[in-house]
Amino acid sequence: MSGSYYSANPHYAAPDHSDDREHIERCEENAAWFFNQATKAQKAAYDQAMADTRWLRGPRYDRARATAERTWRESTAAARALYEETLQDLIRDGEVSEETAEKWDALEAEQSAKAAHTAIMSQFDTALRMLRSA
Repeated sequence: MSGSYYSANPHYAAPDHSDDREHIERCEENAAWFFNQATKAQKAAYDQAMADTRWLRGPRYDRARATAERTWRESTAAARALYEETLQDLIRDGEVSEETAEKWDALEAEQSAKAAHTAIMSQFDTALRMLRSA
């Protein structure tokens, strides 16, 4: 028979931090939701760029992949910083502060304006190509 005659003393047990870990994981998931919502367009562009590299090999693949990753990092830098701020709000207060929520709204509005501008310029370029070819 193995084991000890004496039972473990609960006063010497290591502290259980599972509740803290679960709290932080929930906070990270919530902050990630905000990040994912704000970076949908950038994620789609990154995914498309990576899909376009699947047929490349060697240095061409490396350059294309590095460019896609650099573009992703640069285009999501503001959202990443705001993710960290959101995470701190959630850990500290259990909710996103009004100030942080307004920053997410401003970021979304800015990105929507950029997307609209890009769409308009794309339509303008298409119209110019059609006029030149006529």
